[in-house]
Amino acid sequence: MIVPTLNLRLSDFDNSVLNSLAESTGRTKTSLVVEAIRNLNLELREESGTTRLSAEDFDAFMDKVVNPEADPAVNAARKRLLEFKPVWED
Repeated sequence: MIVPTLNLRLSDFDNSVLNSLAESTGRTKTSLVVEAIRNLNLELREESGTTRLSAEDFDAFMDKVVNPEADPAVNAARKRLLEFKPVWED
C-alpha cells in the first residue's frame, strides 16, 4: 500500500507546540496532525448538518422509510414515546 506523504511548513511557534504536544502525550507528531484533521472534518460536518452514510447504510435506511414497521410491540412503544411529556415542559 502506498501512503501519501505530507510536508508541512510550520512557524517556529507551531513547530514548538507540536513538539511539546508529542513529548507530553507520548504520541507521534503524525498522529497528532491526523487527529486534528479528523476532528476538524467532524466539526465541519456537524456544523453543516451533513450526515454521510455508506451505500449499505443508506439502503438500510431507505428500507425502513419505505417499509413501515410491522411489529406491534415496536409500534406500541413508538406511540408511547410520542405521547411522553418531557420533564422540561412541566
